[in-house]
Amino acid sequence: MDERSLVNFNMIKYTVVLMLFMGLAWGQCSDGEVELWDECYTIETTYELYLSDQQLSGTIPAEIEELTNLMFLDVSNNNLEGEIPPEIGNLVNLLGMDLSGNMLTGDIPSEVGNLTNLMVLILSDNQLSGAIPPEIGNLSSLIDLYLFNNQLSGSIPPEIGNLVHLSGLILNGNQITGTIPAELATLSSLNYLLLNDNLLDGVIPESICSLELNWSSIYNFNISNNQLCPPYPDCIEPFVGNQTIIDCDGIVELWDELYFAEGTTELSLAYQGLTGPIPAEIGYFTHLTHLDLSYNQLTGPLPVEIGNLDSLRYFNVAYNQLTGQIPSSIGNLSRLTD
Repeated sequence: MDERSLVNFNMIKYTVVLMLFMGLAWGQCSDGEVELWDECYTIETTYELYLSDQQLSGTIPAEIEELTNLMFLDVSNNNLEGEIPPEIGNLVNLLGMDLSGNMLTGDIPSEVGNLTNLMVLILSDNQLSGAIPPEIGNLSSLIDLYLFNNQLSGSIPPEIGNLVHLSGLILNGNQITGTIPAELATLSSLNYLLLNDNLLDGVIPESICSLELNWSSIYNFNISNNQLCPPYPDCIEPFVGNQTIIDCDGIVELWDELYFAEGTTELSLAYQGLTGPIPAEIGYFTHLTHLDLSYNQLTGPLPVEIGNLDSLRYFNVAYNQLTGQIPSSIGNLSRLTD
């Protein structure tokens, strides 16, 4: 072997030895440590993991359960995917957990219910699906529950009513169905209730008015873009926002508009360009006290069902194109005034 070859050979040996050394030292943790996302953490003394916006990828390792003294876990705004490992339920000392802003999928594991010291749980802006586990009601210390902007389905578990310290319940932007549980009325510390943009239906319990929310602020209270049915509790009636009510009981369509007949006391529709006959369905509005259909292009006779409106005090159909006889049932309108 000539001198030049010997030099090259020695360089190769040196490189191999160096690579072996680095291979042994790199990516392997000592006893009492756990490796997470290519970093080593001391099991006994790791109390916080603040790894937000670190471009983390892959899944949340099941080995995270070894950090038994962990109190704060924040891996928000990364590129994490896959399911939340059930082993996360072994981190029983956790006070705060933020997994938001990732691409996590699958169900919220029921083992989350083991984290009874948890005060803040943020799983928003992921692709989580399935129902909210009823075990969430075990989190007796919880103050904030943020699950918005996922693909959660199923109903709101009534067990959430056990979270007596809850200040923020943010569930908007999911596919949650069913009714708003009456148990929410027990959340006396609640300051934020955002349930908008879901598939909630049914009647809202009157007991919700026992909550001391700022009903008029959409930042504190928002249930819009659901399928919640009237009648609405007095405290929130002006603030329910857009609701798809076509499938609700007692809904009547008049001139392409939907009305809750039992709760409607006034119809002021003068100068609205209404055409066609007055629908017989007008007779369902038995609590109506004011009916003004004047100055439109209504045609045909007055329907006999108009006589069902025996609460009417004001009735005006002038300046239309109505024809036919005045029905005798109009004599039932004994409360009309001049």
